[in-house]
Amino acid sequence: MIDDLYFLAKHNRWSVIVSIIEKREQKARRIAAYVHPHSGWTFLHQAAYHDNAWAAVVLLAHGAVLSNDIGKIATVDKLRVRRVFDLANRSTTKVMARSPSFTEATRRVLPADQCVLVPYAGGVVEIHGTKDYWTDSQGRVLVGWHGSHSPPCGMDGMSLV
Repeated sequence: MIDDLYFLAKHNRWSVIVSIIEKREQKARRIAAYVHPHSGWTFLHQAAYHDNAWAAVVLLAHGAVLSNDIGKIATVDKLRVRRVFDLANRSTTKVMARSPSFTEATRRVLPADQCVLVPYAGGVVEIHGTKDYWTDSQGRVLVGWHGSHSPPCGMDGMSLV
């Protein structure tokens, strides 16, 4: 099964992989830690190679580890992933998973020197210091329509918390 998912990653077909990661925590950890036996590449390598910042942040949020060789893949030609990796490499950045549990909302305030990256709708929501954001009971970030987070809002612009 994991080899089939890795094949999808090699062909930049992340929707199935991300769906599995977001629904099955144990499988998510296996995917995040997987190293291909022949190439030595991980799913995170594949995300970097294809300049897929969304997939990279999803993997990082579920335990994938950055390494120097992944950074080399994210060249100047791959600016979105390079930016995500540069932010994720800072000690002041947290990569966090997204939650749909708006009924469990707890307000948080990000310290001025901090940054949070959250995968959302094929992209990445960046929350920078001194901004309010909300989390669920498991510490996952609540993100609303079009990446809104302060507060997360529905399509009508009304707060979901």
